[in-house]
Amino acid sequence: MPLAFASFDQTEVDALVEKNDRIFHVEFQIWNDETIRYRMLDYRNSLYKSYFMKKSRKPRSIIQKVLYVGFDPMKMGRAIEDENFAYSFSLADIREFEEDWRHRLKNSRLPLNWILAELCSNDSEEAVWHSLAERIAKHLSQNGCQCSLPLASILLVAATLRRVSKETRVGFIKMFRLNVGNDPILKQIYDGGVAFEKRDILTRAVVIGLEARNLDINAHREKILSEMDLDELEQVMMSMVAGHGADEIMTLFPEGTFATSNGIGGPELYLSKKY
Repeated sequence: MPLAFASFDQTEVDALVEKNDRIFHVEFQIWNDETIRYRMLDYRNSLYKSYFMKKSRKPRSIIQKVLYVGFDPMKMGRAIEDENFAYSFSLADIREFEEDWRHRLKNSRLPLNWILAELCSNDSEEAVWHSLAERIAKHLSQNGCQCSLPLASILLVAATLRRVSKETRVGFIKMFRLNVGNDPILKQIYDGGVAFEKRDILTRAVVIGLEARNLDINAHREKILSEMDLDELEQVMMSMVAGHGADEIMTLFPEGTFATSNGIGGPELYLSKKY
């Protein structure tokens, strides 16, 4: 084995507060990432090195929390367990706190909290996001030079994470004169939102095409279609556009996807054994 160890080389955390002889460390996670457990452990080790070893300060407790702000259901581990070692941290989806936090955050004096308030919900209407953008624009016009946070970029990221319409997001880009391509992280998140929209449109088109060919779809259709990748959906759509029949189109789906529904009606889409 090599004697040199790889490191995440974490040099900056999202939020760090020292209070009552304790250090509170918070990370905002925008997508499911199983490596978060190891990154959080690496952060913890870095905190000990920076605050306790190098500065010769008395060790105190470090409380760590990951706050998930993504759209998809949260599915990440919060612990590392081995025969002689155990480590864990707090992990929560921000939407769990909608009732407790949203109203308080919206009425905060801090503009970042206004954005977090909308991340607490998946159901904010487009008008709410427009009002939020205007509120942030007003704040920036009055305090722009004093604001250290890229509020407009954070707003765009939040809107993308909550699947706000493309028209609204493009409006934010124009309003704040954002250059998405200049920020790799912002571009990655924004492109992810564009990909989701493309997938959603393709899925709806495929469903219409199947129904037009009398390929009835049962309650399991969303799971099957959601687990097909974008290339597979595009291939099905191209086959439909080319005018291929039901038999040929069915071969593009996972084996066992279509079956005759007990002799009643046409073929039926059900949960494939592939999944």
